[in-house]
Amino acid sequence: MASPPDAVAVNAAHLTSIMIKPFAGAEGLSSLLKDRRFNAVVIGPGCGVGNATQALVVSVLTSGAAAVLDADALTSFAGDPGLFFDMLSPSAVLTPHEESSIVCSRAC
Repeated sequence: MASPPDAVAVNAAHLTSIMIKPFAGAEGLSSLLKDRRFNAVVIGPGCGVGNATQALVVSVLTSGAAAVLDADALTSFAGDPGLFFDMLSPSAVLTPHEESSIVCSRAC
């Protein structure tokens, strides 16, 4: 599991049988995803809505890894859905909720 540094302790305390890889920001996530063993990413739940999450999603979608995009990952593109849709590939799965419907109405 990849985790922002400020969430590593919380994740480690709750995920006793999972190894955690810390990363710092979008550049750190991109660097981590260069290791092709990390070939699938779930991003969105608990990330927060905003530019930082948008940058993480861009890192994921440009990495070539399969992606499940949920919650905050979708909502972070409400102001620029075109950017989001231009990056999507067949290996991306969207799991919208009612709150995310503004972003997903074009694709869902």
